[in-house]
Amino acid sequence: GRLRLQLPPPPPGGLPEWLKAVTDADRRVVFLDTTPLGEKAFEQDKSEKVAGEKGRGERLNTTEVAVVASSLHHLRAAGLERGEAVVITPYRAQEEAIAQRLVADGSNGFAEVITVDKSQGRDCACVVVSFV
Repeated sequence: GRLRLQLPPPPPGGLPEWLKAVTDADRRVVFLDTTPLGEKAFEQDKSEKVAGEKGRGERLNTTEVAVVASSLHHLRAAGLERGEAVVITPYRAQEEAIAQRLVADGSNGFAEVITVDKSQGRDCACVVVSFV
């Protein structure tokens, strides 16, 4: 079967300001600062470390994963079509976490999720960047 996203009812007063900014078609660039959320917004190191060597630099930020997924969900509801969005992140662990979240949310295939290296030479109508 085909999954269909169901938007939760907006809270009294409508969407939060950050989601209004994300879905505003007149805004070309939107930066979302997650630092006010405190420690839960900090990245986690998922490196596989070998004694005496640096880790692979695998970083993950689950709060950012949720922000990216919510942003894509609302962009889709606002009319963005499948294939018009790409999510770019510097770390494979973040790439995998975002892709898994989109599958879990029923949004698999709506946006391509790739690392910075894989994004070279790409062009897309909507780019979401997860800096971790």
